[in-house]
Amino acid sequence: MWRGLTGFSPRFQVLSLDKGLFFIGTQYMYQYEEIASTSIIHRDHRLSCYLSVNYQFSPAFKIVNTSYYQPLLTDLSITRISSQTSFLLKISSHLAFRSTFSISLD
Repeated sequence: MWRGLTGFSPRFQVLSLDKGLFFIGTQYMYQYEEIASTSIIHRDHRLSCYLSVNYQFSPAFKIVNTSYYQPLLTDLSITRISSQTSFLLKISSHLAFRSTFSISLD
């Protein structure tokens, strides 16, 4: 499978705390997707609404999550929902460990 995206979006900071930032955004997105081992190609126009949270627990540990809701513009009942969460642990000024988890429902 191959998937290419293009789009544009404003992003707004909705909340700022001592250790966290919260953003929302909405965008137009064009999606080109080829399904492996088939001749199926999707060329879709989607709306993408998202919420992003950055939380700094300590100078050495941070979590970033972005969750998306992406309906087709031609049929709003066909949606994609996805979320990506990253954990970043700073080990030194030149070394960090990052682990990222992603989940999608299409």
